[in-house]
Amino acid sequence: MADTPQIYFTVLTAIGEAKDAKAKALGTAIQFTDMAVGDGNGVLPVPDRNRTALVNQKRRMPLNSLKQDPKNPSQVIAEQIIPEDEGGWWIRELGLYDADGDLCAIGNTPETYKPLLAQGSGRTQVVRMVLLMSSAATVQLKVDPSVVLATRQYVDENDALNAKLSGAKFTGTVEVPTPTKFDVSNKVASMAAVKRAGVSFADYAVVNASRSLTADDIGKLMWIVGSSDPRILSLPTPGSLKARLGDAITIFSVARPCQLSPLAGTSLNYDLPDIPGITIQPGQSLTLVAVTDVTWQIINSTAELGRNADFAALKAQSGYQRLPGGLLLQWMVAQSSSAGFRFYNFPLRFPNGCTGVTGTCTIQKEVFSTVTLDTVGVTGGVCNLAGVPTDSFFFAIAIGF
Repeated sequence: MADTPQIYFTVLTAIGEAKDAKAKALGTAIQFTDMAVGDGNGVLPVPDRNRTALVNQKRRMPLNSLKQDPKNPSQVIAEQIIPEDEGGWWIRELGLYDADGDLCAIGNTPETYKPLLAQGSGRTQVVRMVLLMSSAATVQLKVDPSVVLATRQYVDENDALNAKLSGAKFTGTVEVPTPTKFDVSNKVASMAAVKRAGVSFADYAVVNASRSLTADDIGKLMWIVGSSDPRILSLPTPGSLKARLGDAITIFSVARPCQLSPLAGTSLNYDLPDIPGITIQPGQSLTLVAVTDVTWQIINSTAELGRNADFAALKAQSGYQRLPGGLLLQWMVAQSSSAGFRFYNFPLRFPNGCTGVTGTCTIQKEVFSTVTLDTVGVTGGVCNLAGVPTDSFFFAIAIGF
């Protein structure tokens, strides 16, 4: 028995084949928008890949849906709904257009008459094209949802689904999309949205060296540790963080003081705007909240900040005293090793500059020499102790602002 010849089929046009190959090569997608139907001028046409239009188009309107064939991953199904008040002609040919207005696929269909409601037989007609692509991932549906129709079956099924979900209880793992940040609607919140909202820290970061804050620090608890010089944290360089309103970083000092300093172009605010810096003593903490990409507000602070920062002090062998008007007095004591030593840090950086620094060396409590030091290096809190004798003590005092 001879095989029955195939009469009804759909093919990509030459233009459609080229666009499909390009989309697959570039990892992009063809955006299908419209379907056209025609009557073939009274004759069932044979789909021709070289055509750029239907034989006799009767209607062209946006697609209602475009989906992957569940039985064949390489096939896509395009669907259009023709309402009751359109018709009065036969349907013998179909065409699929993309966003550029090009006919990308053409096919034929068993002859179907689409009546008009005024003719006494109203019918909503669903027209489908099944199209073989190199990959279903290379096609997308691009339509204005306000101009497409839904079948009664679709509406009934979704109404039924909504009814079933009312008061439903789920078991197992149910995944939902994560709403956008700061969404205040009645959408279901995923666990990602709950964590992002601040119920818990995004992560825990141990800081054992001075550095600038980065985008990776957003939402973290910064744990300041170490046993040597104070840790210095700088606000991010302008434009590097891309912080958004409400982003927060929490800093807790464990064993060493932590100095938080703004950089040029950044601003640190508390009860006063643009404070020059903050020292977080061991056992103290604060939270930084982004006002803009370069402006940060301090909240939930246990450190001495704002107006009180003018009088903050570290009463230790190496310490400092903030003076009214913004001046900063610092001192430090160091002992050289057997190999001598060259650099030593004051407790804080001078935010703007050092106006003067002097030091005295002693050996077995006898004054060895008095040295006046260059203020340039001290601006960053670093004192150059070149030439200090081995096994001596060195005391330095500096003033700046």
